[in-house]
Amino acid sequence: MFATDEVGLAIMASTLTTVVVFVPLAFVKWTSGIFFGQLGGVISITLLASLFCALMLTPMISSQWLKGIQAQSVGGGRAGRWFFHLSEAAFTAMEGFYERSLAWALRHRLAVLGGAILLFCSSLALTPLIGTEFTPSQDSGDLSISFELPVGTRVEVTADVCRRIVALAEQTIPAAWIEHSRWRCGSMGGGFGGRSASHSGSVDLKLISIERRNRSSRDLGRAVLEKMRGWPEINRVSMSTDNRAMGRHSGGGKPIVVQVLGFDLEETSRIANEIKALADRIPGAKDASVSLDPGKPELVVDVDRLKASTLGLNVSDIVETIRTLFYGLEASTYRDGENEYRIYMRLAEERRVSMKDILDSEIGLPDGRRVRIDAVATVREAMGPLEIERKDQERMITVSLDHDDRSVGEVSDDLRRAIDTGIVLPFGVSIHFGGTVQEQQEAFRDMQLLIGLGMALVYMVMAAQFESLKHPFVIMLALPFAFTGVVFALLVSGMTFNIFSYIGMILLIGTVVNNAIVLVDYINILRARGEPLAEAVRHAGRQRLRPVLITTLTTVCGMLPLALARAEGSETWKPMGVTVVGGLSFAMVVTLLVVPVFYTLFNRDRAARGRP
Repeated sequence: MFATDEVGLAIMASTLTTVVVFVPLAFVKWTSGIFFGQLGGVISITLLASLFCALMLTPMISSQWLKGIQAQSVGGGRAGRWFFHLSEAAFTAMEGFYERSLAWALRHRLAVLGGAILLFCSSLALTPLIGTEFTPSQDSGDLSISFELPVGTRVEVTADVCRRIVALAEQTIPAAWIEHSRWRCGSMGGGFGGRSASHSGSVDLKLISIERRNRSSRDLGRAVLEKMRGWPEINRVSMSTDNRAMGRHSGGGKPIVVQVLGFDLEETSRIANEIKALADRIPGAKDASVSLDPGKPELVVDVDRLKASTLGLNVSDIVETIRTLFYGLEASTYRDGENEYRIYMRLAEERRVSMKDILDSEIGLPDGRRVRIDAVATVREAMGPLEIERKDQERMITVSLDHDDRSVGEVSDDLRRAIDTGIVLPFGVSIHFGGTVQEQQEAFRDMQLLIGLGMALVYMVMAAQFESLKHPFVIMLALPFAFTGVVFALLVSGMTFNIFSYIGMILLIGTVVNNAIVLVDYINILRARGEPLAEAVRHAGRQRLRPVLITTLTTVCGMLPLALARAEGSETWKPMGVTVVGGLSFAMVVTLLVVPVFYTLFNRDRAARGRP
């Protein structure tokens, strides 16, 4: 009962601070909600169940199983006793060293606080060196190369280019690393917005798992693309290594998309080409392309409506006749056993070769007579756009680009600054960022809101538990130094800020304060028993060193497999493990020294009459 009463408040406060951080996750919407919507509910229920066991089940079991067992009795034979005495001596020496270090820190409080503030400011200065992205690139072994040839290229030529790309890939990538490959013509896949045309094609490769090769699929794809740069027949080319599941969430296509909106197609096209020129000069930007095609050759039939109506014809009659003669009309179906063949009716191939064949064609009149097409219409050559995109009732042209050697956030930020300083927008034209960049901005905004909300909820829970506004503030001073640990960990590991890193930081808000809660709560207990402030701080630090180490090491060891994983798909969750390990490890050291110093600054040296 005495032990439960002594640690009960600390356990409840530590658990509830973690729970309140994860509860808001259940209400996150959009893409972040897909990833983490269920995480908050599962963790909250699990922690509440563990709190019940810690306060009820564990004391009951201990009262039954530990009867008659002396504290000095050690099982396991000679080896067990040797390990116990060795570890006990190590912990005792560690406690003595920590108590002396804490006494020195209390005598030099300004130096400790100055060093801590300098360390935190240095981490803020290093933050811009860490890139940002929506989700980490996952090496699932998928490699897709999409390309475009000149508009109007026959599909047979496109198919030949697909075969050449497959052969090039098999020469560049070791054959043992390629499981299978496929190609298709007349479809862009996802590289250029999903358009279909005879001049477009894509090649898909499936590589073996990352554990069995020493180069990433992105590096291999880049090596293939560099050899394709010299092919004059290719107008556009893009590469994607995203698996299909992640592609659905991110919308597919290139990660950085700039949308140019306006009613004047010539003006928006000019602005889009200027943005492409800026993107080509930005380090790390790759394969910038404009969505608006120059158009494809087409024949335009201009009907003289007055002449047509005089002869009793309308535009639909003329259009249907020309379509039937040159494209064909399904007249019937021929069945041969289980096989079925469609029968198309149209002119013979030698009669549909040139523009003159259209003019020489005849159309039937209502009275049975026939008249040539050139009597009621003219035919001319023109260039027609493949498609016109619209958004918010305005015409839209997109500039899409990929990234390499730099994160999406760094490239998009440089491009945004280049657009702001290098492009003057005419009246009626606006620019917006879309694609993964837009998803990233929305997700980061939600995560930052959750971090702020989590900090507020943690403070309110501790204020209710401690019945004080001062002690929760002292405890939360450990949170900035957890961010310092996160910055150092991400820099050393070469990772970026993404939604999984943010989830790790949200987790840190609820766990970092646990060590400070255990420490401050026991200081309050010792002061309530009449000990002077300095002695209470030193004794509490020595007595609570082991619980602080145990809680930190158990969490760190639980996250280490996640942080050190190298299996396929580990890139997704690895940033969360690195964030928690780095932030919690660094915050533990700061908690053991800086939090006691802050405590002495916010409390007077007097014996408390009761628990503050």
